Amino acid sequence: MKLGKRVSFLMILISLVFGQKGEFNYSLMNYGDESIGLSARALGMGNSGLAAGDVFSAMYMNPSAIAYGAGAFTVSGGLMMNMTEEDRSFPYYDSFGGFTDYGSYFYNRNWYPGFYGSVTALIPNNYMPGLTFGLGYYPFLDFSYDYLEAVGQPNTMPDNRKDKLLGHNSIISEGKLYVLPFAAAVPVPFYEKVKIGLQAGWVHGIIKYREAVEPFPEMFPDGEAENIRRETTMRRKMINNPLIGTLGITYEVNERLSLAAVGRSPYQVKFESRITDTDINGASIKTIRQILDYPMRIGAGLAYQFENILAARIHFDVVYEFWEDFKDNKNEDLDYNNTYKINTGIEHVFVSKVPLRAGFSYQILREDKNFSKALISLGSGFDFRDIRVDIGGGISFLEYNQQDLFNDSIYGLIDRTDADKVSVTNLFTRIDVNYAF
Repeated sequence: MKLGKRVSFLMILISLVFGQKGEFNYSLMNYGDESIGLSARALGMGNSGLAAGDVFSAMYMNPSAIAYGAGAFTVSGGLMMNMTEEDRSFPYYDSFGGFTDYGSYFYNRNWYPGFYGSVTALIPNNYMPGLTFGLGYYPFLDFSYDYLEAVGQPNTMPDNRKDKLLGHNSIISEGKLYVLPFAAAVPVPFYEKVKIGLQAGWVHGIIKYREAVEPFPEMFPDGEAENIRRETTMRRKMINNPLIGTLGITYEVNERLSLAAVGRSPYQVKFESRITDTDINGASIKTIRQILDYPMRIGAGLAYQFENILAARIHFDVVYEFWEDFKDNKNEDLDYNNTYKINTGIEHVFVSKVPLRAGFSYQILREDKNFSKALISLGSGFDFRDIRVDIGGGISFLEYNQQDLFNDSIYGLIDRTDADKVSVTNLFTRIDVNYAF
């Protein structure tokens, strides 16, 4: 079924059947989206770098790559700033009932910051030369979404309410799940061209949600606004700390070609959600437990450096996730699709050690295999003594149709039956600082 009749987020947890067209925002709020382009270098190259990544992306994508650190001890930190721009418009028609165009009624732009960091150390020893350990802290699943619309319909309202707003409807979902990974990597004895790495990451975090219908009292007869007003809040607290395991292998075929393969284990997240519904009759509180089984992921990549005058290095990765195995105990009818992602990037380092990077990423969306998303990115960086600074940015677009998130009948208006057109633009920016000694 398609979610057009909006009551509360609890209904999403219990009864929403995703995989229909246009429920991407609910999927994000309920299950989160994985961070895109964790490091500035990876983002600048279309989120590629499985076979020749930096310390940041190595801790997250391919733990075997931490063995390629620039020094015996490396400290890294970074700032991410993501922007989501959403424009919703409804269809309108001429006097003969013919479709004319879409008219925008909602436009929001929101910024979401995040921090990440890692340390790696090469352990001197005679038994396992090249043994490297790493510890990090990264945003993993992002549940952030903001929606604020002004409600009014001047053409059908009484004279005292024409050209005036009746109220605001809003949805705010905030929070991320973070991962604390510990990684180890070592060259294979007697064949140092192959390096193996293992990462174990602990996931933790709290997600908050608020949905509200807030009419303006001056626009309604006495007491009517309070009959309309409602609010739902939810605090989703993890009651387990799942462990995610990642195995990575990197093979340096020669000085110009590297190959990599990675696999990440499935994991389970358990939420205890405290839901408070408030209306004119007071507040009611419910507590539910939601169990989410996230799927396994595998990937492969290569990095190749040309011998021509440019000496550019290209990166090509393929990542496959088994989303058909994803389960939600509050939505047994959930029907996601397995997905694949193709990440490509190119990097050229000039004589001054200033790189120029560009990338492209293409992925099929789990909610509906007929929808896809592309990312275009650029990046660069510079060295200052023993400090390396990288910057990267990328942009993606998505357009889909979805029913109005809040019924107009809440305010005594006539509900629209046609779906809205939703246009979403995502901007991703990263800046990393890396100190090796």
